[in-house]
This record gives sequence, C-alpha cells and structure tokens, in this order.
Amino acid sequence: MEDINDKVIRLEIIIARLEEKFIASEEAKKLQAIEYERRLETLNHSHAQSLEAQSRTVPREVYDRDREVTDRWRNEVRELIARTKGQTSVYMWVLGTGGIGWVVLSHFWKW
Repeated sequence: MEDINDKVIRLEIIIARLEEKFIASEEAKKLQAIEYERRLETLNHSHAQSLEAQSRTVPREVYDRDREVTDRWRNEVRELIARTKGQTSVYMWVLGTGGIGWVVLSHFWKW
C-alpha cells in the first residue's frame, strides 16, 4: 500500500505537469494571436490592393458596349474600302497622268 507521502508526491507531479501544459497552452495562444494579426494585416493589404486594381478596370458592360461600337465602325470602314477600291485606283491613275502631263507641259511650254 502506498502511504500518504507517495500520494502527495504523485499529485504534486501531476499538478506540475498540468501547470506546464497550461503555460505551454498560454504561450501557444499568444503565438496564435500574433499569427492571426499578421494574417489579418496581410489580408487587409491584399483587400486594399484588389480595390485599387478594381478601380483601374473597366466594367464588363462598358467594355462590351465599346466593343460593339468599335466593331460596327470597323465593319463600316471595311465596307467603304471594299466599295471604293476600284474607284480609288481610277482616281490615282487620273491624278498621276494629270500630274505627269502637267510636268511635261510646264517643261515645254514657256509661260
């Protein structure tokens, strides 16, 4: 049988271990709180960065509307170029021959 002194020693050891666990638990809580602060600071900084980036972007509706306007303009220009392609070459021929004729005439014709 154990005597009282052995039981007291055993209880003191158990109490000491519990105190060590409690102290370790408190230290772990402090470290966890520091880590939470660091992560929250990082998240707040990331949130500010995302708001800044979002302020520099165009909303989808505006982009789509502008894209439609640009596409219509591009198609109109392509159609105009296709319609005037033959006419442009005729105009260039007339201007070219007229220019050459003017140079030749001004060379031989004394004003």
